[in-house]
Amino acid sequence: MSQGYCGPFFFQHFWWIPFALSALYIVFCFGGRAIMKDRAPFGLNWALSAWNLFLALFSLAGAVRVVPQIALNVYLHGFEYTICERADSQYGLGASGFWVALFILSKPFELIDTFFIVMRKKPLILLHWVRDTIPARCAHLPVSFSLSLLRASS
Repeated sequence: MSQGYCGPFFFQHFWWIPFALSALYIVFCFGGRAIMKDRAPFGLNWALSAWNLFLALFSLAGAVRVVPQIALNVYLHGFEYTICERADSQYGLGASGFWVALFILSKPFELIDTFFIVMRKKPLILLHWVRDTIPARCAHLPVSFSLSLLRASS
């Protein structure tokens, strides 16, 4: 029975998206800097502040929902169980699972920070390259693995 591209098969079917985003990120970094070379930097202070506030509130909302569940798992089952056991048997379902999935799906949106760096003509340091390209390519793997296990166990 085919479930289409939703549920456990979404990340398996669209595995290429994080790689494409990473490639676009690199093109934008070099291309954007070349375009901005002879132009005045944009201020964008309010937009950057609003964007960072949004990311902070989103992260806070996710932490408020997920951290108590993980703390409860550590208390009830121990650290090893919480870290090593399948996510679908503990925090991977329900509201906490929803917030974990949102967190993973939000990783590509964190690349927008680079837009502000390039448009404001700030230096793009190695930390930004590492922070933005590695999670964009790898963040979907735990969900893909966990969701494929869900399907295999049913």
